[in-house]
Amino acid sequence: MNDVPHLNSPDRLRLNRNYQSFLFLLAALLASLVLVNSLNRYFDHDEFEHIHSAWYVTINQFPYLDFFEQHHPLLWYLLAPFLILLGLSTQTVMVLRILMFVFILGIAFFTGRIAEQVSRSRETGLVSSILLLSSTLFIKSGVEIRPDVPEVFFGLVSILCLFRYFQSARNRDLIISGLAAAVAFLFLQKIVLLLFCYAAIFIYKIVRKRISLKPVLLFSAGFSLPVILFLGGLIISGSLKEYLLSNWVLISYVLDGFSPWPTLRWFFLQNLLPWVIVPVSIVFIVLTRQSGGEIKTIVFMFLVLFLSVLLINSPYPQYYLPAIPLGSIASAYFLTDIFNRIKLGKILRATIVIILIAGPAFYLWKESQKSNHFQMNRIDYVLRNSEASDFIYDGNSNFNLFRPDLHYFWFSVGMGKGLFRYREMKKNKYLGEFIENRYLSYDICRLIRTKKPRFISSYVLSLDACQLRTSYAKTEIPRLYIRTEK
Repeated sequence: MNDVPHLNSPDRLRLNRNYQSFLFLLAALLASLVLVNSLNRYFDHDEFEHIHSAWYVTINQFPYLDFFEQHHPLLWYLLAPFLILLGLSTQTVMVLRILMFVFILGIAFFTGRIAEQVSRSRETGLVSSILLLSSTLFIKSGVEIRPDVPEVFFGLVSILCLFRYFQSARNRDLIISGLAAAVAFLFLQKIVLLLFCYAAIFIYKIVRKRISLKPVLLFSAGFSLPVILFLGGLIISGSLKEYLLSNWVLISYVLDGFSPWPTLRWFFLQNLLPWVIVPVSIVFIVLTRQSGGEIKTIVFMFLVLFLSVLLINSPYPQYYLPAIPLGSIASAYFLTDIFNRIKLGKILRATIVIILIAGPAFYLWKESQKSNHFQMNRIDYVLRNSEASDFIYDGNSNFNLFRPDLHYFWFSVGMGKGLFRYREMKKNKYLGEFIENRYLSYDICRLIRTKKPRFISSYVLSLDACQLRTSYAKTEIPRLYIRTEK
């Protein structure tokens, strides 16, 4: 009956071939379902924001200086070559979705490798990847074109290399860990939470005299080089002050917020059994003596990354992405250890795994049916009926992907959004004059009358108040108007 060796067995990496093939097949089926989601599911407006920012990069505009953004820039520079080589079309947009799918496969792979590294069990690695690919909370944002996805990918590469260093003491692994963490940082600043975990881990090991200061310096060297180059680029382009303002100062001027619990309740119901296992796994790993220090470190990092989201003012679903792979590792470790302790056969193991992912897989299939055809048709309509030089007023990143905007603020102009946060910062005696001179010229009625955009949206815009009814006519697309006057 004991088809899979116990975690403490010398042969713990070996796995029954048929059972291993079944787990690979299950992971492949889930990956296929994720691909269907990538191609079919509706787009979040954040995705169009990042595609539009990448388009700005292709026309030699500098982030923060020439157009408003609140994210780190590496995603736009990653996407820009695709826009240049494949053209400005909705087909290219779908290719970018496939690029995110490739990152998801990479995330699943490195989740499995980390799980195998800390448990010395191939089964644990495969089960952790399966749990991750069936997580509706992860896949919802994971298929989207957003910097969170490559941030998680490179964050996991960093974690894997760090654990490899602790096992092998090879300096190369530590330097690569630092480099990967820096690349993740260039995609998104939220990687600082993982860096906080690293700091705690290094301090703990130094206090316990398990490492010297040298590993900390090696990691810091690997991390510092890309970040220094990034800061140098900001200085050379003259956008350092705008970068600090929009990416760091702005977050302290949050004007609205919401509770994380409605989102978590919804995904808890979709992933009922896997989510129940997570807290049980944490308690089991923390209290069980046989659990090694590395898997306990995984639990520590998961708790920091997950609980920190609950403490912020606007806990969007994508903020949970870095924590979910670590939670999948902890759950897989618990499951496979229990399987081995009770000497469960391969058929029962396979059955339990199927039961765990059946519900989430059903919800993933339902999500994949939410078509993006309307969104793609709207973008195609704007592209067909406008020239490359035509101005567009969108306001909410819904359809203007490849045309110029009216102002530095081209999205996040709604109540409580980026534009209004800047106006709040005007009251700051240190920032007020700078913001007044550079950013508070936004007057949508005047901008439309002056620049005469080809298309306008009714987002945060009253056509009557701006006296635009005679200049613009309704189109076949709801809330989209086309200019009728020359």
